[in-house]
Amino acid sequence: MEERGLHEMQSVRQETAHLNTAAPKVPEATHEPTFLSRASSRTVREPVVRHLHTSLWPLVVFIFYAALSAFTWTVFCIASKRPIGSKQDYGNQDGYRKELDAILTKHENAIRAAQIIQVVVALITIPITSAICSMALASFIQTGGARTKLNLRQTMALADQGWISPRIWTMYSKVGSLPLYIAFGLTLVGVVFQILQGIFVRITPAQMASEETRYNNHYVPDLPALISNDDRRPTPRVVRLRSILESTTEDHYEPFLWVKPEGDGMCRNPSQCRYLDYRRDLQIIADSDYPDLWFTPLPSDYNTGVYEELQYVPRINTTVTYTNMTAAEWPSECVRDKEGVFFAEYHSRRPRAYDIDLTACMPTNISDTPWQATHNRQDITEELYLNVTARYEENPLYYRITAKTSLGYFELPSAKNGNRAGPLLDNCSLPRLDDWGSNRDSSWGKGLAVRDTNGSYAGNVTQSIGKNIGPLTTLGLALFGEGSYIEKRVSNPSAFVINRAKVYDAEYDAWYTPFSSNCDSSMPLSFAFVSTRECDEDYDHRDEDDIIGEVKTFVNWFSQEDTAREAFTVGAYLANKDWLDQARGYTLSYDAKRKVVADQGVTINKTKITIVEIIIGSIFLGLHLLGLLVLAIYAVYGKPFVPWLGGEVMIKAGTVHADILSAAEGHRQWKQTMAACPGFVGDERPTDSVGRIAFGAVAGLSRLRDRKFETL
Repeated sequence: MEERGLHEMQSVRQETAHLNTAAPKVPEATHEPTFLSRASSRTVREPVVRHLHTSLWPLVVFIFYAALSAFTWTVFCIASKRPIGSKQDYGNQDGYRKELDAILTKHENAIRAAQIIQVVVALITIPITSAICSMALASFIQTGGARTKLNLRQTMALADQGWISPRIWTMYSKVGSLPLYIAFGLTLVGVVFQILQGIFVRITPAQMASEETRYNNHYVPDLPALISNDDRRPTPRVVRLRSILESTTEDHYEPFLWVKPEGDGMCRNPSQCRYLDYRRDLQIIADSDYPDLWFTPLPSDYNTGVYEELQYVPRINTTVTYTNMTAAEWPSECVRDKEGVFFAEYHSRRPRAYDIDLTACMPTNISDTPWQATHNRQDITEELYLNVTARYEENPLYYRITAKTSLGYFELPSAKNGNRAGPLLDNCSLPRLDDWGSNRDSSWGKGLAVRDTNGSYAGNVTQSIGKNIGPLTTLGLALFGEGSYIEKRVSNPSAFVINRAKVYDAEYDAWYTPFSSNCDSSMPLSFAFVSTRECDEDYDHRDEDDIIGEVKTFVNWFSQEDTAREAFTVGAYLANKDWLDQARGYTLSYDAKRKVVADQGVTINKTKITIVEIIIGSIFLGLHLLGLLVLAIYAVYGKPFVPWLGGEVMIKAGTVHADILSAAEGHRQWKQTMAACPGFVGDERPTDSVGRIAFGAVAGLSRLRDRKFETL
């Protein structure tokens, strides 16, 4: 390399020899300073002699930059897992508000400082990297064998900090060198880290757990304790459900209706679901587009927040099918006086052709419970059979109503599970409650008395009703059992007739009955029957035929399969709600219910960054800082003859190569000349007591403390 360079330099001198002879000589004083010697009266040239000094400035610059960049990244990473200044994560803070306020203040100040410093570091990343690279290059061009491969054109590119200049990027094939590539790569790593940090780090509000924000004033029933309860008092479930069915309207809002999460979101409230319906929540229950809906004795937007332990509560859901069948499929058990079977039938013949024929049968023992005392999932199937003679139908219609119910536990939404309700668990292990008063049979003795009056038979009225019967069984008893809407009106229609004395109207000289528009009664499931009025007014109770006519309208709806299915689906939901919602009303004993603990926490800003992003960012930051540290140590160790490689070195190079460079003609020859000139320095007199720094000297500058050099 050296011989080729010297050969090219001799060629350039020969080509420009005639120009040099013709050109006027420039006085030497313009190249070298002149000094007046104290020992002589003549003006002589005296070289400047000095030592090479160690400068710690590269390390100072590195430490300043490394401290700022490492501080911001460390704060952001820690803040993604726990508050700054605390050893516990966001969900495990167990201190009181005074302690949390101190942590919160320290955390917020650290986040704010890191955000400000991040902006500063992003602005100084390129300047700091370029400064340390220039300091290291000053050591590189004076020591080591690799420096001798540099020509003047390459050194000029390094002095111009070409690794950050797009103009020089296009000339890498001509001016590229190993130091230039290293500086470019190190700068690129630093810039990429700043970009990734800006993308990865997201400041989001979060909740931090605390003792003062924790509450446990919600109760839910414990299923094993509820099912095995041996309380022998008569159950009001059927009566309550009957009242609910007759009082619920289509604009009823149901806050305890939970809907399965869709995609990444959570449809916690029916009004937020995909399809809105004018009948709102009750219609959504019956809508086949929402197959996974359930009741839980907590509002559908309930969230345990940042409480450290996951909470599990019971849920129940029922799916109803309503199918037509033939008379041959009617169960043989569905006859009067069959032990353990609910059987009811109603017949009425009225002068105004309001004929009613309805038979309802459930081949199940209404005294026993189908549920097991367990926390695990359990599924039951119930069937109700109807024999209906509908309007305009000559032959009776037979229907099978099948209800499939699932009962068990699920995980409540919380910050730990992404604020999404969990699925119904097949197996669930919860700590046992106090066993006092549990594990007893809830059935009563079975009676045998039968009542049959006025063409109505409400079943074996002395048969006890179990406390924990299934939803369809409860619904069937509420609709067709003793005391139901149809039973009371068919057996004694006169009791519902409104008898008002006639009033004389003198203006018209006539007598009339003063009926009002007040609501006197309501038909069960009227919210599910679109064309049915929600209220029966005075005018609808003038005589017994009117009463039976209303019952006929009610019976006819059971011949409309789709409408009846929706009505039974909603009715089953209301039955489930009435059964499982007991703990909210404090009707259960303390040992039969569980507390639900929630903690909405204290609002705090945290960083959102994943572990993968932390690893990637740390790798880039580590590579950048490690590269800068190596270059800073190299710059300090090398004792460069100039603080950094820049314009000062290029001026001295131009002075040394002035004769050759000035003789070049044209841009092309100028580039060739620079490429032929050496771009490194060394000791021109390595064996003398005083060395001399010169361009193109092969021997490197010694780092010995006592070594002196004549400067350029």
